[in-house]
Amino acid sequence: VVKETVAAGLGERFTNALLGSRSRRAWIGGHALALRGFATPETVALEERKRGRLVAENLLITVALDGWQPLTDHFEERYLGHPLSGPEIRAKRSLLRLLGRTLRRLHEERIHHYDLSARNLFVPETGEPREVAILDLESLRTFPPLTRTRRATQLAQVLETVGAAHWTDTAHLLRAYGIRDGRERRRWERRIERAARRRAQRREVRRIRRYGGVHSGPVAPS
Repeated sequence: VVKETVAAGLGERFTNALLGSRSRRAWIGGHALALRGFATPETVALEERKRGRLVAENLLITVALDGWQPLTDHFEERYLGHPLSGPEIRAKRSLLRLLGRTLRRLHEERIHHYDLSARNLFVPETGEPREVAILDLESLRTFPPLTRTRRATQLAQVLETVGAAHWTDTAHLLRAYGIRDGRERRRWERRIERAARRRAQRREVRRIRRYGGVHSGPVAPS
């Protein structure tokens, strides 16, 4: 898979100089995940082309994830839009627990993914998933221990994009994440609800800025 990025202007070139190009950040993120035992596309080559002293174009080549599909597609095909049988319910809960364990490991390793939606999480197309592959590697950062707010935001992002709206879905994921006490789990459910509302409000603000219109209601602080 070849992913090429061209800097939109001088500002993005300066960003590349300060933070590294998108391809370089993805290269570093991919190796960081692989060293920690996470499934992720293997990075093969990195190329950066400069104009003057600033990177203007960058390119990353990774191995294709043949036989894998986005988690969004997996949920839509198997668990959404129809009543679930007993085996389907058990398979869905097993996958939610796998997601919970994967997120717990990420956070224990102090890794924050700025776009950890189900579009950037892949599972095998056939059989019961045993691991989750992580993509969009330029969005990875390592932090001091993540705050509860950051962790709740990532949990909300994953639950939202897989369409896991039922409270039992959240409970299964949180138990696998390591939150087993009922009272503590309810506190985390409230944090996730607040994070989901903040995300929805930010999306609405971006929509209004892009297309115009009047925003109704207060905007929650980040």
